[in-house]
Amino acid sequence: MIRIDISGSRLLIIEDNENDGEVLSDIFKEMGCFVLMARTGFEALKLAKNSSFDISLIDLELPDMNGITILRKLKKESPEKLHYIITGYGSIQTAINALNDGANGYFLKPIIIEDLMQHIQNDFEKKLLKQQLKESEKNYRLISENTNDLISITDDKWKFQYCNEAYERILGYNPQDLIGTSTFNLIHPEDRNIAYTDFKDSLHTGVGRVEARLLCKDGTYKWMESFGRIIFDEDGKFKQSIGISRDIIERKRVEQNLKNSEDKYRSLFEQAADSIMLIDTQTGEILDFNSQMNETLGYTRDEFKNLKIPDFDLMENSEEYILHIEKVIREGSDIFETKYLTKSGEIKEILVNANLIKISGKEYLQSILHDISDRKKTERLLKESEIKYKEAYNKAEFYKDIFTHDINNIISNIKSAIELSEIYLKDPERMTDVEELYEVIRGQFKKGSSLVSNIRKLSKIEESVSLVKPVEINDVLKKEIDFMLNSYQTRELKIRTHGFEKEFFVCANDLLIDLFDNLLNNSIKYNDSQVVEIDVKISRKKKNKIRYIKLEFVDNGIGILDKQKDNLFELEYVKDISSKGLGIGLTLVKKIVESYKGEIWVENRIKGDYTQGSNFIVLIPEAL
Repeated sequence: MIRIDISGSRLLIIEDNENDGEVLSDIFKEMGCFVLMARTGFEALKLAKNSSFDISLIDLELPDMNGITILRKLKKESPEKLHYIITGYGSIQTAINALNDGANGYFLKPIIIEDLMQHIQNDFEKKLLKQQLKESEKNYRLISENTNDLISITDDKWKFQYCNEAYERILGYNPQDLIGTSTFNLIHPEDRNIAYTDFKDSLHTGVGRVEARLLCKDGTYKWMESFGRIIFDEDGKFKQSIGISRDIIERKRVEQNLKNSEDKYRSLFEQAADSIMLIDTQTGEILDFNSQMNETLGYTRDEFKNLKIPDFDLMENSEEYILHIEKVIREGSDIFETKYLTKSGEIKEILVNANLIKISGKEYLQSILHDISDRKKTERLLKESEIKYKEAYNKAEFYKDIFTHDINNIISNIKSAIELSEIYLKDPERMTDVEELYEVIRGQFKKGSSLVSNIRKLSKIEESVSLVKPVEINDVLKKEIDFMLNSYQTRELKIRTHGFEKEFFVCANDLLIDLFDNLLNNSIKYNDSQVVEIDVKISRKKKNKIRYIKLEFVDNGIGILDKQKDNLFELEYVKDISSKGLGIGLTLVKKIVESYKGEIWVENRIKGDYTQGSNFIVLIPEAL
């Protein structure tokens, strides 16, 4: 999934409820968005007319007009924008009507922000993919329509579905006139059997190659070399075939002239644009070569005359080359790729088109060599690009999981605080406790806003060395411990620190508090004891000549099986147990520690008995 950053987007929020509108406005402003507010439909339409926006959130019930009416008008004026209906009094029919009128989504109050954000992310992604697809199709058509090769797409009946403009330039046909007609109509009657056999074989191999004469509109024929590739659907069934045909009349003329006259052969042999060698089929010796051959490899004619094929051909072994010669003798031709070493030491990638020919009744192997170095380089670059794309995709999926995990923690804490507030509000003597709970809620909101910033920072961890600075651990840890005690007021927590009397500085950054947050959260959430006990210990350790600050988070929780310890911090493992919420945070912890050039592992609190709790050990380089 592509992760879309909506910061910088312009939102039009149409909401008559001042509190609801302000909450939405604050949330999107925290994400870096520019927000326009309207309390009535008239005000909204005026703003839309005078100001640009990317997304609109429309309350269904407004004082002066219905939200659907506004939606229709905005959709008419700005069909490319994203429009969402929000209401506290919705029904299924109302939702259907809104979607039929062009709404991108329909949300009931109170709005679940992560659902709304996910919906916006998905719609932005679809919009981006459509733009990319359109651009890709434009580029493909530009290449297809300007090449000198015939490019076609055919169905399972070998009828044309698409023909490029080269069909008109080379064969004289309007491409549209060929759509729906059979490809065999263009093949010379004498060549149809071999073409049919090749096409039939390609259904099993997926690829095909055939040389045949194609009928021009003026009634003449042209020799074409055609390469086909079968595209199969997900069930392995034929979907369509992509064919590329190239005019080979010059090569065919060369071959015919070789059969008719040695003199004509010599003339064409020397004038050919490609390198050509004539090889003895019995000994494999080079008998003749054209000027292009020795010039391609950088030798004079006299120098090249004394070379043998193994002197410049980098094929892995001589037996492989013999197999190619034997195939040419047996089947009449062979096409393969190899590498040639030039006189200057440059390696060129070569496409060899080897054919068996007769001169004065004797068989020779003629190799026509085409330098494909540039083409192969392009193929490698495309493959590298594909690998980078997959890596970027996987990273996007990982960061999405991190965001979901931490947001769920925040929402859970807010929910707990709200539930306690409802209980305490009934008791006037507990108002002080209510104020403390409100502080917890405010803290969670701050945590949510900083989450987006931290995710952006984390996304750079694998791309470059994170910027670190000396950070004093005591203050960071104390703040996080206080936060935990306030967040889990319904549970009895005992968090003790050992060895923190002195100051300890480590090479870290703002993500250090996330590290502590996830480790402490993990120790509390996965603890069935009536009293949750966590001991945080600190000490110095030297390993491989590097000085570290060693932190130990020892809890009395449910523990971790020994077989799970090795892959506990890996993303694939934590996805398997994501239903419990465990792991993404630990994966985040590991990546943060690794970005500090540190280490992390887990041991049993009591050696040999994992059920007595866990000890998470972290090494972070000391800031000297």
